[in-house]
Amino acid sequence: MSAAGIKPIVEIQFADYVWTGMNQLVCEISKSSYLTMGKFPVSCIIRIPIGAYGGGGPYHSGSIESTLLTIKGIKIGYPSNAADMKGLMKAAYYDGNPVIMLEHKGLYWSKNPGTELAKCIEPDEHYILPFGKANTILEADDESIGNGESCAVITGEWEFTGA
Repeated sequence: MSAAGIKPIVEIQFADYVWTGMNQLVCEISKSSYLTMGKFPVSCIIRIPIGAYGGGGPYHSGSIESTLLTIKGIKIGYPSNAADMKGLMKAAYYDGNPVIMLEHKGLYWSKNPGTELAKCIEPDEHYILPFGKANTILEADDESIGNGESCAVITGEWEFTGA
């Protein structure tokens, strides 16, 4: 579909099931643009519900982030709330690279009890959260930094591209 100019958006229904498609991710999707010198980029979005939540047990609770991060040529998005999901999905749609959107089940199924924190006010219709740009949620004041009473927690999407 991508070779014909269509932007496929597909879903692998649960992270544990990505293993059967790993060969296609590593050998085809991630490398097509580089192997064809940009002639056949595989521009797509792959949505994957991920993480332990509910009663899924050993077949529905896997976390595959560390493995996916080793695949060069694929961008990874991992939103923390509904607004981030909207912004990252729009960025992924306009990006020419393959993007995997990891959606924690607490966000994915945000109508379930215990998932209230994933809900937020919808940003405007043009909201895009670009890949590779940090989002500061809470900034320490200068006095706390000077007294050594602060720390930095850095999370976000990772992008490994190139050879």
